[in-house]
Amino acid sequence: MTMIIRNCFELLSELAELETKVQEKQELLEQLGVEVDCEELLLQFISKQRAL
Repeated sequence: MTMIIRNCFELLSELAELETKVQEKQELLEQLGVEVDCEELLLQFISKQRAL
């Protein structure tokens, strides 16, 4: 049980880091005048991964 909790915590930490990186990149794109729907891109990526 402890191992599962530890793994979940590690995954949540990694997700938080990824979210920060995505936000930074999104801000850079907005500064360049490019709008990106990150949620839509994520959904497309997940769909493609499921298809594999």
